Amino acid sequence: MSYYNDALLDDTYIVLDVETTGLNPDNDDVIEICAFLIEKERITKELHTLVNPGYFISKRITEITGITNAMLVGRPKIDEVIYDFERFVKEYIIVGHNINFDLSFLKKAYNFYLNKKFNPPKLCTLELSRKLIPHLKSYKLSSVADYFNIPYDRLHRAKDDVMLSYKIFLKLMEIARRQYDKDPSYTLLKQLVNS
Repeated sequence: MSYYNDALLDDTYIVLDVETTGLNPDNDDVIEICAFLIEKERITKELHTLVNPGYFISKRITEITGITNAMLVGRPKIDEVIYDFERFVKEYIIVGHNINFDLSFLKKAYNFYLNKKFNPPKLCTLELSRKLIPHLKSYKLSSVADYFNIPYDRLHRAKDDVMLSYKIFLKLMEIARRQYDKDPSYTLLKQLVNS
């Protein structure tokens, strides 16, 4: 059963971000996850937790994220968190900046702990930004936020990045509405990204 209809913003979707121990889902692991449940353009629920990877994280990751090894002591491991995550996201559309990166780590956990594939409907704000504001020099999260004059205090913490991705997504939907003279559907946005 699918929980979304094609009129995306009249329905419900998830905005997601994860922080990890590195860039390779084969060798690295999730250390923080945050997801907002959005209903009719309002945040109605939140899932947010630090995740203990089972080993010490590098000084470099602490420098990037601000997450320390001490902060991860006593936190749940991904084998616990993934069950809560699955119940939270159901089969909703998942929105995020460079979302394939985040999903690659969660797919590994789904496969290993839930023994199932994770291939949700998704929309990437990075890809949508490239299509809807094609003149930017950079499409990293902070650059797109700066373009829209969206303030932020810090980056590379899951909750902050989810909030920023959500605000960017709403701005992108405003552009898409003007461009197509109607509320953009999930199908239309996927076609735009794939064109």
